[in-house]
Formats: sequence, structure tokens, C-alpha cells
Amino acid sequence: MSECSVIVLTEPGTEVIESPVQTVIELAPTVQVVEVAGTTSIEIIEVNTAIEIVQPPLLEVPHACLVGPEGPKGLDGTAAEQINVSVLVGQTVVVDSLGAGVYPSCKWIITAIDTVTTKRKISEVLAIHNGSVAKHTHYGMAGDVIPYSISVTVPGGISFQLELTNNHTEDLDIKALRLSTTF
Repeated sequence: MSECSVIVLTEPGTEVIESPVQTVIELAPTVQVVEVAGTTSIEIIEVNTAIEIVQPPLLEVPHACLVGPEGPKGLDGTAAEQINVSVLVGQTVVVDSLGAGVYPSCKWIITAIDTVTTKRKISEVLAIHNGSVAKHTHYGMAGDVIPYSISVTVPGGISFQLELTNNHTEDLDIKALRLSTTF
């Protein structure tokens, strides 16, 4: 268990903790904890009520990704980046390329958008390599039918690449979010 304190509250309506989620928890008939988008406040319904406040540690997940005003940011040992490319009908393009000596594994979330009809498809790719051979799985597809194929390669052991071939009848805009870890 993390830090904890006991507080005796003396005034109804006093806000004790401010910190932004949308949960209401009844602790006792006289105390209510309200969480709204990460800000926790305690509403006192009856005076002179002793309550225990437990604050869990923040960001203990070792491989979490934060999205801030400037875009995605990774924690130590991780990286997140958004990639945007256009792929013509029948064309194969390298959607993303990472240094193979730095990044042994990666996850891409791919959104394909038909440039004419604006139909959309989302999917995920998990990939790992050993410096010469890459292995991947393409899964979690949802949305409209937009045919394209994925390959992951490690050309010359130098780069770790995600390639996409447009098998659709229209050009595609590809938006990919890369989540990767370093050695």
C-alpha cells in the first residue's frame, strides 16, 4: 500500500484532495469520493468525520505512453511516434523505419483511409527481430473493407521496417502510431 493519512474534516463541502476519471465511491454514509478526469475531491456530508485517504503512486507502469499537447511521449526506454504517408494504388512503401540496433520490438496501430470515399480501417501489427530476421503478426482489424498487405523486414540488419502494399482500388492515406522499446 502507498502513502496514507487520516484526516478529520470539520466543514461540509470541503475539498480535501485535488488531483483529474469519473467514479463516485461511497466510503461511509457521511463521506463521498468523487473523481472527475483525474481530479479527486471529497465531499463531506457530516462534520467531524475521520476518513483515511490513500493515494496510489502515479505512473508505476514501466511501459506506458503519455500523450501531451505536443503529441505522444514515451517514458524511459520507450518511444511513441505518429507517422503519416500516402500510398498510391498498387504501390509498396516503407511506412516506418527504425534503427535495428536500438529497437528490437515494436507495435504499430495503423489507420488506412480511402482518399476518395473516406472509408476507414484500423489494425495493429506486433513485430520483433533478432538483427537479421523479423517476425510479425497483423491483427485486430476493424472498420471498412480496405485491402492492403503488411510486411516487416530488417534489411541488412541496419533498419527495422514496416512496409505496406496498397491492394485497394483507390489511393490510401496511412496514419500509424508506433510504440517501441529500446534494448
